Amino acid sequence: MTINNIPITGSLLPVTGPLSITGNPNFVRYTINGLSGDITVKSTKQVYVSYFGTNGAATYGGYYSGFDTKPEIVSNKITLTSASCIPNVVLKINTLSSYDTFQWFKDGSQIFGATTSTFTPTQPGYYQVRGSISGCGNTVFSDKIPISDCSLDTDNDGVNNNIDIDLDNDGITNTYESNIFLLNQTNTTNSPDYTATISGTGTITGKPIYGFVSEVPAGKTNSVTYSINLTKPQSLSLSYIAQDHPSQTTAISEYLNADGDFILRVPANKTITVTDPQNQLLIDTNYDGVYESGVTEFFFLRNTIQVKKHPSFDSRIGRF
Repeated sequence: MTINNIPITGSLLPVTGPLSITGNPNFVRYTINGLSGDITVKSTKQVYVSYFGTNGAATYGGYYSGFDTKPEIVSNKITLTSASCIPNVVLKINTLSSYDTFQWFKDGSQIFGATTSTFTPTQPGYYQVRGSISGCGNTVFSDKIPISDCSLDTDNDGVNNNIDIDLDNDGITNTYESNIFLLNQTNTTNSPDYTATISGTGTITGKPIYGFVSEVPAGKTNSVTYSINLTKPQSLSLSYIAQDHPSQTTAISEYLNADGDFILRVPANKTITVTDPQNQLLIDTNYDGVYESGVTEFFFLRNTIQVKKHPSFDSRIGRF
């Protein structure tokens, strides 16, 4: 690193340092006093510059942060009238990024030849990009984002299969043409319809007729994962239960609360649609950690959804 093209170490500059940084042994700190005129700071590595000074009775201060931030992936539609999913999606790097060299990854493996700022996925999976700045040597990975196939619309009625109440468009609803049943989860890990695993610091408890209750101790590091593998292909609808069955009761302590969030994942080649007509959920529609209100229906372009309870939602009555 140099100050006005003079190396910061081994020079006549009034330098204090290097001093260690508490909590991060990879960085050090220098303090330079008594400078005047135009000041230029150059570095071949990440650098943070904080400065202050005076000019007569006036004072000033500021800072510059040259620390790398993660490259952000933005998904764009190829055809505006269709959803942003395979085969109608192209991945791009946010234009505010300072990176000029890229390498794309799928499911943790490097994609040969994918070294530009854009990439068009052809297979569902988790995509990530590694960015670097020429001459700096440091590389930074983006978050992994799930990309899925577009949901099917087998009867071409403009309604995706996830929420189409008449899949063959013959005027007879699916409930009359299919064998609709409630999944009994008294045994949470094994039944004729599925096998499952439970992991984490929380618990999964099956209800006597259908459904289950998840409970997690307080704390950011606590979670529970419930993975269900169906014994045969099924179309599933996941909904909230409360006092809606004469032979099954739900204790108040089992109601949904706003202290945690919920993540639902399906295989990478499947999709999810959320319907919430009464605005009872907060939904993270773009996986940025910010939950939005007022989303009454949303087709997730990836195979993962993240939701949490809306503060005004009456937990006794769920309609999502």
